[in-house]
Amino acid sequence: MIVPDRLKPGDTIGVFTASDPIEPPVTQWVEAGISRLKEMGFKVIEGATLTKSSYYTAGTPQERWEDFKSLITNNEVTLIMTAMGGSNAHQILELMDFELIRANPKIIMGYSNPTVLLNPIAQMSHLVTFYGFHAASFDPDWEWFDEYDLEHFDKVLQSPVAPMEIEPSDPRESWRGGSAEGAFVGGCLQDLRNLIGTPWEPDWEGKILFLEDISNPPKLIDVDLTHLKLAGAFDQIAGLLLGKFYECVDAKNPHWNKPLKHLVTEVLGEYDFPILKTNDFGHFSHMSPIPIGCRGRIDSSAKAIEILEPCVQ
Repeated sequence: MIVPDRLKPGDTIGVFTASDPIEPPVTQWVEAGISRLKEMGFKVIEGATLTKSSYYTAGTPQERWEDFKSLITNNEVTLIMTAMGGSNAHQILELMDFELIRANPKIIMGYSNPTVLLNPIAQMSHLVTFYGFHAASFDPDWEWFDEYDLEHFDKVLQSPVAPMEIEPSDPRESWRGGSAEGAFVGGCLQDLRNLIGTPWEPDWEGKILFLEDISNPPKLIDVDLTHLKLAGAFDQIAGLLLGKFYECVDAKNPHWNKPLKHLVTEVLGEYDFPILKTNDFGHFSHMSPIPIGCRGRIDSSAKAIEILEPCVQ
């Protein structure tokens, strides 16, 4: 795997969106986040997609790819960060030039819907990508961003060592004991499912699969996990790392709210890989960036997560 250059003081960060248009109140969150990044000493280039709108997307697929490409080929840019998430980032996959991305390695980071870009880039370009912060995450009023997040932003992207332990932001739970090593793959469950059966479906073999989700009721989490199961993903992975599942309840049918632990262990009952539950990444959660394509280790019995090799240089 190719590892990008680390982020240094004074470096340039490029911000774009591959999904929904940036509209109020998201506009204010993104603007506040960009202002804070500048206060932290970084230069920021704002992509054209931050002001584009085509119905429910931030421009056409071609416009979104061209904006991303302009940041990829800009030699001043060290880190490319999504502004926010959305629903339709996968529309640009068939336009993407993975060789161009490979030839211009940069830190590429986001979470939620960018799941459908970060995993294919890691697989097709052989470039480590990062499931981490949006630009909006840096909004000073964002209650989930504090010293933990700043510390791990630095530890993973600016001052890394290997092996590196990801500290817990909240108490962790061992849902099935054991340990596993493998490259990280994953992201938001409902977005990851969109890659199944496409040319950009992840290679699951020997991987540590990490998953989180938002506003997905238990019935649909069951649907998504079962889809991954039937696609063979769980036959191949080495371990499962779970982040925060935010507001994943059925408000209309509260008697359908099967507890997440019960749901996961039931759907995956035939497997023996370790399962570690955390709140260390996800929506409305603290965040430690997870390097997709980089080798890591989870020890569910010891409730530990490690990044085993350098993810930036």
